[in-house]
Amino acid sequence: MSTATLAPTRTDAISFISDHADEADLDAIIATIKARQKVLDTRRASAVAVDQEVTLQGLQPKYLNGLTGTVRSIRGNYADVELSEKSTEQLRFYGRRRFIIAEGAKRYVMGGIPLSTCRD
Repeated sequence: MSTATLAPTRTDAISFISDHADEADLDAIIATIKARQKVLDTRRASAVAVDQEVTLQGLQPKYLNGLTGTVRSIRGNYADVELSEKSTEQLRFYGRRRFIIAEGAKRYVMGGIPLSTCRD
C-alpha cells in the first residue's frame, strides 16, 4: 500500500517563511517565485488574442494600470490596445504630459503594450 503525500498548503508555506526560513531559504524561495512568475506571464501572454477585451496591469507609470480596452493587433510579445472611452478620458487627464490624445477623440490606441500585462 502506498502512502500519498499531500502538498503543503499556502498556510504551511507562509508559516515556514515567517517562522523558520533562514537567508538561504529566502533566497531560494525568491528565485523560485520569480521563475514561477515568468511561467505565468508567458502563459498569460500566449492566451491574449486580437479582439479580446483586456485590463492593463503591472505597467509603469502606475496610472496606466486598470485601463481597459480591446486588443487590435499583436506583434511578437506586444499588443496595440484600443482603449475604451472611459479609459481614454482617464489617460487624457493623467497622461497629458506623456500621451497626446486628439481633442474630441473618444478612443485611443496604445501601441507596444507587453502581452503579459494584458489581463482578461
